[in-house]
Amino acid sequence: MSTSRKFSKGLGWGVIDNFSGTGINFIVGILLARALSPEAYSVIGLSLILVTISNIIADGGISTALIRKSKVSPADYNTGFFLNTLTAVIVYGILFLCAPPFAQSLELPILTDTVRWLGLIVIIAAFSIIPKAQLTKALNFKTQALASLSSSLIAATIAVLMLYKGYGIWSFIVQQIVRQSLYTLTLWSFIRQVPRWQFVSSSARELSSFGSRILLSGLIDAVYNNLYYFIIGKVFKPHTLGLYSRSEHFSSILSINFAMVLQRVSLPVLTQYKHDEQQFTQFIRTLLSKSSLLFSILFAIIAGTADQLILVIIGPQWIEAAPILRLLCISALFQPLIVVHQNVLQVYGEAKLFLRIEVAKKLMAVCIVAITLFTGFTALIWGIVAIAVLSFFINAYFGNRHLHNYSWQQQIKDIFPYHTTALIIGICLYAIGRTTLPLLEIILLQCGVAIVLLAIIFTQFLKADFHFLQQKFKSLT
Repeated sequence: MSTSRKFSKGLGWGVIDNFSGTGINFIVGILLARALSPEAYSVIGLSLILVTISNIIADGGISTALIRKSKVSPADYNTGFFLNTLTAVIVYGILFLCAPPFAQSLELPILTDTVRWLGLIVIIAAFSIIPKAQLTKALNFKTQALASLSSSLIAATIAVLMLYKGYGIWSFIVQQIVRQSLYTLTLWSFIRQVPRWQFVSSSARELSSFGSRILLSGLIDAVYNNLYYFIIGKVFKPHTLGLYSRSEHFSSILSINFAMVLQRVSLPVLTQYKHDEQQFTQFIRTLLSKSSLLFSILFAIIAGTADQLILVIIGPQWIEAAPILRLLCISALFQPLIVVHQNVLQVYGEAKLFLRIEVAKKLMAVCIVAITLFTGFTALIWGIVAIAVLSFFINAYFGNRHLHNYSWQQQIKDIFPYHTTALIIGICLYAIGRTTLPLLEIILLQCGVAIVLLAIIFTQFLKADFHFLQQKFKSLT
């Protein structure tokens, strides 16, 4: 099977893998949102802050270091397994101790228990890192997807039953623990080369040398992303944090998850292409343009129908989240594009430059946050949009050194038609949503207009792109 076909299949199964978990989580989140107030829902978002950061530390960048390495020995996998497991235990211990002061700082005592229980995921997930890296290295995303789908369905069923019995946010916590446990066990049952307890100092130094910089970059990114939860929870009311949390979940279910899929699937493929400059550049160009095509249209539809989506899915008590969601859609649009350029630097082993870029971006972001914070919540969200746009330009600028005759100006030229098209669609759908028609009529009219516009655009202006998507869809089957 050709590398291109492997990538297409890997991308398809990668999408199923990520979205089976997050998609089902999203559905459970909808049920939670209907059952809980924005204030109560904010507890979930705050609990995830420390757990997300802890998971990144436990990984330590080891998985990325293994995937990008051309030849991986059993000693490498064994050492990586040893490091990940030991780190996870230590990290959970620190997390356990940090939970009370974290809860006290936000004046939410329940956070102590929710963080400690949800934190068990850190240890459980550590056991899945090496099996997942092995399968990713082999471009075996089908197994990962099936494991994710089955574990997510079982966990969601338990969560829904608990929610029906009145367990509230604990339904979500149990769901996460059960899902991660089943997912880890399933991955172990499929791998052929089972890691064992072995520590090789030379392997540890090599993996840690690259992984530590990826870790620090990921940690900076995670702290920054979750900093918004802490700032909003501290400066504004819990109600506002709940609105932001729900809006962020709506926008991130596509952007972050597809970005993760792109990162996981494209990294081993780019590793194979890195010695062929022209082929490497062409692959990057395809990733950028087609990602822009899909995401610009998807987010335009979400932004244009934000009011109607919220009213139908989670109810009128969340309608204040609609303007937030529209702005976050603009920010989310750039996430997959940023990841593509990050992969370029990782493939060529530029971990030091990768880290410096992330530090510079976050310093810039902190300045923007500091300025917008004192001008109100809406300004803070606009700051998120500005940061996403600037981050894309920064990553594109530094990633270009490894791209053959493909400047950032040419990249803008490639994605501009898609963003313009999306803007037109979004404005049309938004205008329909502002009419005084009944809700059902508005939704039907928006669906009809979206279908007509997409048909006209793809048949008259984007014929080549439509043909490309058709071929890729066929290759997945």
